[in-house]
Amino acid sequence: MSPIRTYGTGERVILSVEDDPGAFSLLELGFDEIGGDFRLYHLNNGEEALDFLRHAGPYLNAPTPDLILLNFNMPRVSGLDVLQAMRDDPTIGDIPTVVFTSSRLNRDRANCLALGAQAFVSKPNNLKEFLDVLREVCSLV
Repeated sequence: MSPIRTYGTGERVILSVEDDPGAFSLLELGFDEIGGDFRLYHLNNGEEALDFLRHAGPYLNAPTPDLILLNFNMPRVSGLDVLQAMRDDPTIGDIPTVVFTSSRLNRDRANCLALGAQAFVSKPNNLKEFLDVLREVCSLV
């Protein structure tokens, strides 16, 4: 599997799990703006993400991410389900994961943090805030 994009040296691996093409396009634009040294991979749903993380199916040779940017609200296998599966699997449970979401509910935040997410980020409404959040998130790796 090839990355969607490589930035700089491609030293680190960032996996984006996002089912909304518009939201992923915004993420790409943000990375174009802030730069860095990483390879960006993109998957459309939680089911694919778990296969990628477990090196299963078509993701047998997938790299282990240094950071996962995980959408919370996805069909079938939600971000919360992915976090639960990661917590239950010691081989993938320690990968830093940041939940990116439109949710602003405290119970969603609490649930994600309890399952091991490093951060729960409500998607900002303007580009400057988005870029600031993206820079902060990328500093986790």
